[in-house]
Amino acid sequence: MAEDDFCVLSTLGAGSFSVVKLARHRQSGEKVVIKKMKMLGQTGLEMARDECNIMRGLSHPNIMPLLGTIETAFQLLLVMPYVRGGDLRDYLCRKGPMREEEARRVFRQLASAMEYCHAKGIAHRDLKPENILLQSLDRVKITDFGLSGHFLQQSMDSLQGTLGYMAPEITTGGTYGPGVDIWSLGVVLYEMVKGHLPQE
Repeated sequence: MAEDDFCVLSTLGAGSFSVVKLARHRQSGEKVVIKKMKMLGQTGLEMARDECNIMRGLSHPNIMPLLGTIETAFQLLLVMPYVRGGDLRDYLCRKGPMREEEARRVFRQLASAMEYCHAKGIAHRDLKPENILLQSLDRVKITDFGLSGHFLQQSMDSLQGTLGYMAPEITTGGTYGPGVDIWSLGVVLYEMVKGHLPQE
């Protein structure tokens, strides 16, 4: 893949570390998402490579697949499918809290994806509505593995995640395990049903 293969259409979102663009493949016309790290140079390249390596090792119907990468002189861009339904945050803002049956359908898929990741030794560490994409309530994709860690290969003790969804043990300064994702899933489930975070 090359950067010139795609025509950028719009910016879908931006986080602390990256910008996500909607683009169209010039030859096929297929819409894709291109993730670009904000940091240039070696730091940005290493972050992108880490996320790329994690995504390449995962294959699950509820995890966003990696279509390919675009390497430039200063950056490694990640190319992923475009999910038309937007993210869970958009859904909750548009429609309000879900009925319990709807939340159950979404949560089962999220739990299945996290069970799979943990069996592979991967902790996501940033589960939140913005990182959950909805093609429909029965076609959910977890995305953004930029803060993920290999808990079987190395101890996890860094401050990673988003306040409000972050497990308490992450903030204490000690080591922690994949259970931090279970905490985040519980917060997301609460928010899906109630429309706000537990502490609000």
